[in-house]
Amino acid sequence: MAPCPHADECPIDFDDWCHFSSRLQRTSLHRKVKNGQLPYEDEKFSYICVSKKPCKTIKSRIIRHPQIRKGHIILDLCTKDGIKKVTVKKSDGDIYKKARNMRWGSVFE
Repeated sequence: MAPCPHADECPIDFDDWCHFSSRLQRTSLHRKVKNGQLPYEDEKFSYICVSKKPCKTIKSRIIRHPQIRKGHIILDLCTKDGIKKVTVKKSDGDIYKKARNMRWGSVFE
């Protein structure tokens, strides 16, 4: 069911992996143990969801932080046809408005 929009071999290169990042707050003890300076740490997670029942298929999933630029957004997507880089322009209207609020891991239809 997730994260892949397909049931084929993973199209991500061997030196990368399918994951998402989450920012976690560090306690003072955590900072001392890891000799960290920042009050947070970006942790990477991977997951898989499976089901015996058929599920709704998705077209693509965002696999990196969207790059928001003036007048357009660049998305790295995992699709049933492999990894694709898509540029959504402001002139794309509703798709652009939706893309502005999307995050790493979101489904992109």
